[in-house]
Amino acid sequence: MILIGLLIWSLCCRQNLSNFAAVIDGHIALDAAEQEALSRLTEQLGLDPRDLDVSGDLFAPQSAWILDGHVIAIKFSGLPLESLQGFPQFSKLEKLEIKSAKLISLQGLQPKNAISQISIQDSGLQQVDGLDGCLLLRDLNLRNNRIESLESLASLPKLQSLDVAHNLIQEAVGLTAVMSLESLDISDNHLKTLEHIAYLPKLKHLNVARNQLSTLQGLEQLSSINAVFADQNKLQNASALDQLSQLQQLNLNDNQLMNFPVCVSRFENIWWSSNPGYANRLASDFDEHRKALLEKGWSQQLPEAKTNEGDWSLGSVTWSGNRPSSESRLALLESPKKIYLARYKSNPLKTDKRRFGVSGVVVQLSCDTGQVRIYLAQQAIVEDGQTRIAYPYIEANASQDKAMAGQLFNDGLGVWFIIEPVNGPAAGVRYRITPGYTP
Repeated sequence: MILIGLLIWSLCCRQNLSNFAAVIDGHIALDAAEQEALSRLTEQLGLDPRDLDVSGDLFAPQSAWILDGHVIAIKFSGLPLESLQGFPQFSKLEKLEIKSAKLISLQGLQPKNAISQISIQDSGLQQVDGLDGCLLLRDLNLRNNRIESLESLASLPKLQSLDVAHNLIQEAVGLTAVMSLESLDISDNHLKTLEHIAYLPKLKHLNVARNQLSTLQGLEQLSSINAVFADQNKLQNASALDQLSQLQQLNLNDNQLMNFPVCVSRFENIWWSSNPGYANRLASDFDEHRKALLEKGWSQQLPEAKTNEGDWSLGSVTWSGNRPSSESRLALLESPKKIYLARYKSNPLKTDKRRFGVSGVVVQLSCDTGQVRIYLAQQAIVEDGQTRIAYPYIEANASQDKAMAGQLFNDGLGVWFIIEPVNGPAAGVRYRITPGYTP
């Protein structure tokens, strides 16, 4: 009976291998040993060989990528894989992707000499072990598992990207030794400190959102970092961010911050509004901005200026109602110019009504060499208790840009301003006009 059973088992294996060979045939050449290994793997997983895609379809749930007769990548999803023990060996395997399995650990993974990417997601993984010897591993994704410790990662000298979001990690012990790490997503865990993350010299991208952090202390040592996502924590102190000169993206939303680091004022990509101190900080920034816009000179007379050539403007102009936006660059400015943002048509009935009654604007001015001024419409000023009318202007030079709020001139022909060089020609002159307010 035993002999008969072995004979039946042998015939089944041969039939499975034959079926797999039929699937491969006509698609791609595969090394005989690799073909046998794939056949054993499909049998081990209870997978019909015909359901294993070998055409290179990136969206196929079960697939194998083959190059020069060797399997270089394997992807399985939703199969009853409980262990990597006995996992068939593919000598040149570079990428392994497993999703929705029942793995507890990575013990048994072989071979390890070529693998550079591993993704084990939604699989109940509890231990990050079995990776020692993966000397070329660069990208490790262990998202949505039940991992509590990262201590075994110290043996991965080439690791650049690590995603362990949605796990059970309380301390990032083990990361200190991963000196090559550039991107870390450890969001949706139970971190209370960044102690073991603070010594990663190459780290550029850090996501610690939805943890239990009350401070970002330690980040000040990460001189290379350019993106930090720390939203939905319990942050009360984020002053460490002021030491990060390369930082470009920042998310501090939904924390407990009453005070913010100074650096938040310089970001274009920042999310921070859902904090109790946001309104006060915004008001403070507004006051500083307003103060800068009020720092301007005053003149009783305008320079004589020629009208710019062209129908509308030297630069592009866009309108939102009666709110114009425009920017332009003058390679060389040798004399005063009167620049119309918009000219009215000779027949007022044909003039776009939104160009009448232009609201306040903010003007920004800079130049590469020389000095340059921009004048706006008259304003009332109070000096020594006396009120007088004068033309406001700002004066920029190569080392200092300037900005001013005010009104454009309106002479019935259109809306305009005057720009002039000071004490000789100015080069590389740039101005930008945006909708604003009049102080």
